[in-house]
Amino acid sequence: MAERKNFEMTQADHDKIVEACKSVPMIALQCGCPPSQQENANNAWSKLGLRMGFKSMTVQPDPYGPLRFTAEAVEKHAGEFHWSCSLDIDCPNCEDSFDLLGTDDYGDLLGDTQVCEAKKGIETFCPKCEFEFTFDIGGGM
Repeated sequence: MAERKNFEMTQADHDKIVEACKSVPMIALQCGCPPSQQENANNAWSKLGLRMGFKSMTVQPDPYGPLRFTAEAVEKHAGEFHWSCSLDIDCPNCEDSFDLLGTDDYGDLLGDTQVCEAKKGIETFCPKCEFEFTFDIGGGM
């Protein structure tokens, strides 16, 4: 069994839990029934548990106030994230594919071009055959 720990939520957190526990109108549509009071309450506790670091199904009230409770703590792990981008171009001369962002002069070529911004007539050369050519970046998403 994991260690129990004391927690204290904010008044805003408490208000969200109380709101989630209110009854919901029962309207069955083609897409199914809405979540029940219990499901809404469980979801609210689950979100709070993820944020504060506890197992939501282990919450027990604390006699020292409505904002205080105990629960089994879970260890928060910091994730590792890696961002990578590439601008792959095929040389029209030798058909070699290369990443323009992996070249030394990509900053000079693209300047202050923003993501999804169109830019025409960018001059570059192929690192394999040294053929000079221009290319366009299309805009929009």
